[in-house]
Amino acid sequence: MSFDSREELLHLLRTEGTGRALEILDEHIATASLGEAGSAEATRALAAKAALLYMIDRDGEAADLWAQVSRQWSVLNGSDSAEALGARVEWVLATAFSGDQDSALAESTHLLTDIERVAGEDAVEAFRVREIRVRLTADLNRYPQALDMARDLRDRRLAALGPLNPDTVRSHRIVAGIASTTGDYEAALDAYRAALIALEQADGPRAVTTLDVREDVAFLLGMLGRYSDAEIAYTDLLDDLRDTPQPDLLGTILRRRIVITERGEQEGALPESTLDEVFTSSIERLATEAAADDEAVILMRQRWAARLIDTLRHPQALEQYRLLDDLISQSGTPDDILENRDRIAFTLRTIGATDEAIATFQAALDIPEISPDSRDVVRRRLAMTLTDVGRDEEAIAILRELISPEDPASQNDLAVAYIRADRYVEARRLLEPLRAQALAENTPAHRRVLGNLALIACELDQHESARNEWIHLLRSQMADIEVTDEARRQRTADADPDILTTRHNLAREHEHLGDYDRAIAEFDRLIEARTQTLGPDSAETLSSRSARAWTAFRAGQLEDAARRYRELLADRTRVFGADDPRTLDTVDSLADVERARGNTEASAAVLADSLDALGSDSAGLSGARVSLRRAILLADQRRFADALVAFRRAADTFSEAAGPTHPETLQARRGVADAVFRIGSPAEAIAEYRELLPYLDPEADPLGYSLLQGRLAQGLFQNGDIEQSMIEQRAAIDRAGAFAPDSAEALGLRSRLGRRLTILGRHEEAETIYREVARDRARVLGPTHRDTLDSRSDVAEALLARKRYWAASRAFKPLVPLMQRELGFDDRDTRRAQAKHAEALKPVLRRVFGVLILAVLLAVLVLVALFPWGNLASDAGMTTAPASVLAEAVGDVGSGT
Repeated sequence: MSFDSREELLHLLRTEGTGRALEILDEHIATASLGEAGSAEATRALAAKAALLYMIDRDGEAADLWAQVSRQWSVLNGSDSAEALGARVEWVLATAFSGDQDSALAESTHLLTDIERVAGEDAVEAFRVREIRVRLTADLNRYPQALDMARDLRDRRLAALGPLNPDTVRSHRIVAGIASTTGDYEAALDAYRAALIALEQADGPRAVTTLDVREDVAFLLGMLGRYSDAEIAYTDLLDDLRDTPQPDLLGTILRRRIVITERGEQEGALPESTLDEVFTSSIERLATEAAADDEAVILMRQRWAARLIDTLRHPQALEQYRLLDDLISQSGTPDDILENRDRIAFTLRTIGATDEAIATFQAALDIPEISPDSRDVVRRRLAMTLTDVGRDEEAIAILRELISPEDPASQNDLAVAYIRADRYVEARRLLEPLRAQALAENTPAHRRVLGNLALIACELDQHESARNEWIHLLRSQMADIEVTDEARRQRTADADPDILTTRHNLAREHEHLGDYDRAIAEFDRLIEARTQTLGPDSAETLSSRSARAWTAFRAGQLEDAARRYRELLADRTRVFGADDPRTLDTVDSLADVERARGNTEASAAVLADSLDALGSDSAGLSGARVSLRRAILLADQRRFADALVAFRRAADTFSEAAGPTHPETLQARRGVADAVFRIGSPAEAIAEYRELLPYLDPEADPLGYSLLQGRLAQGLFQNGDIEQSMIEQRAAIDRAGAFAPDSAEALGLRSRLGRRLTILGRHEEAETIYREVARDRARVLGPTHRDTLDSRSDVAEALLARKRYWAASRAFKPLVPLMQRELGFDDRDTRRAQAKHAEALKPVLRRVFGVLILAVLLAVLVLVALFPWGNLASDAGMTTAPASVLAEAVGDVGSGT
């Protein structure tokens, strides 16, 4: 066998395999070289090996051999021989594919000059080298130069070969491809149409080559925004394919048609239903003309499922993924099967079927022969899903096995698991060493580090630090936008979901820090951007609307907050359902706002409507969650006996199904204890709290533990165990203060200690505590926050209780107008402060009147004592007389004589 042709080399590869084929060629080279090294036969054998190396993608070695072959042909036949020039062409190609395109392009320039000198400008090899040079120039991103070279090549071939020659047609398509890459779609369309005219004459209107170029024309019509023309072209093309089926071409046509339809939908030129119709008709057409498990059918169904996910139609997407599971299982690789089952589980998780999602993830990991990398991806997803149902320790154990010090993504995953388990200190300890690198290296993994650090700071009530972290993250995200024009840059940012999430969190920090005007302005901009980008019913848009309503509430704009919450409640009920946690959170918030407005009937009606919408209980975890939400609503209505029954039912089910330490179990058990306390059974409540506390980790959630310990202290106090109550209360204050001294929880615990001291009559100690809390609340929350004003009122009331009426009056005097302005004249706290101020004024006024009366009496006595009675007698011609005479004289005067 000579191995001179490509077919012979391919046969050798198929029959012998790569290793043996190279050995055979080496033997062939050695045999040919025995007679004479560098002979024509030896050079042809060397060229055969170079060609084989090129075929198996060992391009660098092939280039070296082609260089040697060229030198040997130059010695044998001369440097201008066809053999030497042909070897140089092969060297250019092998060098280009090895990655050294600049060297290949430089050599091709010299080679073209030599070929044109020897064979003429219209020689076949000259055209071949010109085409190679066009492709090399385009590969080096020198598109304007490449386009000029491609047009020159086309014009030369037109003149030399005629319009119907396949090489001429290929030149048209090369021009079109480069023009399309540069965005010059009109020029590309002209070139494809020229190629199409030639193909229709040369190959016929329904040849595969002709149909392929017709699709290029249809696609470019869409890229030019001529969607009606594009749809007509695609419809005609698909009709012609019914008579001459081409499954591979059909798949390409349908996929690219979808791309154009998506573009039309995004630009608002086509309604959303158009893309759905194109997807469903494309899947039906493919399934009819190809096997059900054909790759094109599978790819189309995967794209359709992704479309359903993007448009929040998760149940329909789940149906597609389940169908795909049957198809892929027949012919797919283990990793393909694993990837689809991962999507099934992820979709189940999205729609709230968390237990089924976990089971699906676990079953997917049992698929044999899956690659370690794919297995690790699914294990990470499984761990994150476990955290959704409170199985935090299992999740953390998995992620600890997957963590790598060199991989910030794996450290982020573990940190997220810690965060979801409320183990914020451990999460911060893990991520803090990565912070400096995250600021320096702007990668997605490092941006996640900054986001998680911000989230941790927020959860720890360190809102100043959290705000700074969100600002750093936002700057990193903006720096990642590769757009220089500022207007386009802002439009790009407004359409980026990750940037919008960061802006949402930053606005929340402005709200936490009391900068309500800034927070409201940012939320308004954010809602507009999320509505345009994600749609009005997306979870993210609704979340921003919820935060906007809450900020209005915090800012004292109660009417606006109530209106926004009512609109949000209607939309969340419609989108998520009445029993979704997000809907029920909105119910709670609206009820709180109505209570703050003094509309107790409206508040009760909101809760009652929500309670009715929850329906009856069902079995299992879903039923327990309904019981838990019903219990919370009943407690909000102060129906504590009914709430207790629902809390107990939920606690028992959660404990049995998920375990005694599951977060929802603990939440329900705490509800039991609180309900028992509220119905006036402090002794039983104490027992419930004491039974619950050992299940909690005070280090994992110091604030939550402190609040529960404070409630235990309240129960002990009401049960008469004053000493133990004070011990528990101070322990709760110490724990919360050590963890987050400026948190609302820590400040509230301190305030409640003051109230207990007040009840015990220890007013001086209470006053000291109230003053400290008022000072800290003013610093943390602002001087006009309700809690700050309440603490200032507590100080004044403590002074009143100590009978320091004048000091109490002075404390109330500026406070009452401030409360009237900030809280309203009819607010309960305002009315109480007014009453207490009046109470302080009564003894003050009595003392003032008493002092005034005494002062008048003293003044009279002084005047009497100082009156010049002696001078009066002298002026009457009399000497000083004794008192009796004076009295007589006064009597005389009084008688009028």
